[in-house]
Amino acid sequence: MGMRTFEATASCIDGTNVAYCSEGSKFVLGSKVTDDPAFDMCPVDLLMAAMAGCVAMTIRTLARVQKIEMTDLAVTARGERSDGAKTRALEKVIMTVSLSSSAPKQVIDELVAEAEKTCTVCSTVRCTPAFETRVCLK
Repeated sequence: MGMRTFEATASCIDGTNVAYCSEGSKFVLGSKVTDDPAFDMCPVDLLMAAMAGCVAMTIRTLARVQKIEMTDLAVTARGERSDGAKTRALEKVIMTVSLSSSAPKQVIDELVAEAEKTCTVCSTVRCTPAFETRVCLK
């Protein structure tokens, strides 16, 4: 059985911005990207976006396979951490799935539960993978 790898690189491009590259996709994230505070993001926002996006894509795929029709799919991931927390880790993640469908609620509940189980991002966060950091001096 082979192993599929995923890789992303974050490179500091100036005093405030970081450029990210992952399997052909590129974007810039900074502490002050624009003057509009709605566009200020941090790496935890990326984690929430990854979780919500993965669950949404998985729900859509599973619904297509199971021939469940739906529209207006939106998934929100919200992370919570106490101000006095001992670690910087999130203590809780709340996923909210909103959609329109004529399928019975039980079918949708099962679909969402299966999507959460099979979403790679959520599965990784739940299982606490081994971390290895390598420092490369230039």
